[in-house]
Amino acid sequence: MLRRLTLPAALALLLFGLGAGSASAAKYDYLLAPLTQCGGQKQTDTSLPTAEQEVVMR
Repeated sequence: MLRRLTLPAALALLLFGLGAGSASAAKYDYLLAPLTQCGGQKQTDTSLPTAEQEVVMR
């Protein structure tokens, strides 16, 4: 019984593992606002306090 479940499960994991590619956000760069808009360099400044980061995002 265990062998019946193990083989299909292993094959499914193998197939799903082969189909998953690496995460790449490069093709979605067009969704980001240009640095000349929306706060400029403050978009990537993680040292800002939370309240200021929220203002940049609005």
